[in-house]
Amino acid sequence: MSDPTLHITNGDAAADGIRRATGEEVLAWRDVLHDGPVPAVDDAVLRRARAEFIASRGWGELGAVYRDFETRDATVRAAICSQPIVLWFEPDLYDQLQLLQVLDLLARTAGDCDAELTLVQPPTYLGGLTPDELAGLRRAGTTITEAHLALGRRAWDAFRAPSPERWQGFAAPDDHPLEFLAAAVRRHLEEYPAVASGLARSESQLLRRAAAGPIAMSQAFRDAQHMEEWTYLGDASFVEIVRELARAPHPLLRLTPALEGALHRLPVDRAAWEEPIAVTAEGSAVLAGDLDRVALCGIDRWLGGVHLLDHAPWRWTGERLTTGAA
Repeated sequence: MSDPTLHITNGDAAADGIRRATGEEVLAWRDVLHDGPVPAVDDAVLRRARAEFIASRGWGELGAVYRDFETRDATVRAAICSQPIVLWFEPDLYDQLQLLQVLDLLARTAGDCDAELTLVQPPTYLGGLTPDELAGLRRAGTTITEAHLALGRRAWDAFRAPSPERWQGFAAPDDHPLEFLAAAVRRHLEEYPAVASGLARSESQLLRRAAAGPIAMSQAFRDAQHMEEWTYLGDASFVEIVRELARAPHPLLRLTPALEGALHRLPVDRAAWEEPIAVTAEGSAVLAGDLDRVALCGIDRWLGGVHLLDHAPWRWTGERLTTGAA
């Protein structure tokens, strides 16, 4: 009788489906790596940094999040030479960053053992699939080779570097085994401030939707999701963008008093999601390129290992990163 398989995937919704389809152990990765600092430090320090960030956002209790990360990593290390492992990850940015982290951990842990590793990366989302559809994807999975592991390590190192040049190199389509990586890297680069406006793509999409007139925050969230090639942004990250764009002394979004209060009591209750948001005059000027979001509001944001601050931040031209004019 073969050892039971460990399945690793992006979150609890996909994990529940895979568990029903296989009857085997499933590990949900549960980290929003496109949000907050992901510095080039050792595993223990990174777990602490990520747990502190998540707790600072009000998304979890520090000790519980840190223990979850410890258990997660220990589960992978214990499994890699003793049982088959199957990775299930979707094409979107959220999943592709998690996949890189997992591949890096596998590459550093496998050593000389004959690990049985499989990758399932379908061109679709996993959450809505039936058990039969998931079982079919499992049968069509690809064996993870040294090429997968080496690419995962290189890309994960580049993502965590304090300067984004190497990371940007992975945005070029290439003949490598991670077919969705290039598009995910480009989507991440689009979160750098745009040359013309200083807005990240996620900020620009939200402001453009709200500029058409007051709109319920829930509808703005759905519409922003529809603007994505592959949806990756969760509701908690979206709320943080709303809060940031509504921040004084130069708010780009106008909120109702009820919504403004609700955004500081996480999770945001359902009624508050139906409160309207609208663009301010300064928000319209930023959208038009007449004002610069960074010059007006400042910036203090992490993108992987890059810490964007007010002085000379990297900018996105629409095709590449630059530190100067387009």
